[in-house]
Amino acid sequence: MSGERHFWVTAAAGAPYRVELRAISPGWEAVVEREGERWTFPLSAGERDGEAWCGERLLRYGWDPGAGRLALEGWSHELRVQSEAAHRVAELGLRGAAAGGPARVRAPMPGLVLLVEVSEGERVSEGQGILIIEAMKMENEIRAPVAGVVRRLSVSAGDAVERDALLCVVETADG
Repeated sequence: MSGERHFWVTAAAGAPYRVELRAISPGWEAVVEREGERWTFPLSAGERDGEAWCGERLLRYGWDPGAGRLALEGWSHELRVQSEAAHRVAELGLRGAAAGGPARVRAPMPGLVLLVEVSEGERVSEGQGILIIEAMKMENEIRAPVAGVVRRLSVSAGDAVERDALLCVVETADG
């Protein structure tokens, strides 16, 4: 895994923020961008679970990824967190599922398949990781757009893929 991770974070009824996390000693540097503005924050782990240092300020937090809820300093925030690739897929409308049919999962960018996280015939839930593509030194997790069974797994670790290449098909109960 590289020392950088890229995400898109969207608060309920808000515009998305691009968040880049860079590994630095002794923690992380978070770079947050939205609508031409950019903020940089040093982050490090606190002594206990649910604590983190942002510069010299101790923050108390709780993150429930299933509910998409972040509790921070007594405030509750509903957030959707997406990988860079998932955000691009959503922006381009490449989710791939025709109404009631199988979902064709396609590569949102050219890159190298680093890891295939599922096997053909495996049942997946919506949002579950299917594979990881490296593009421009970033690791992008491709997730299942629907719940179903993986069919026609078209790639293996080490394969180079072009943008819009078919990665797999997820067959829904309807299709």
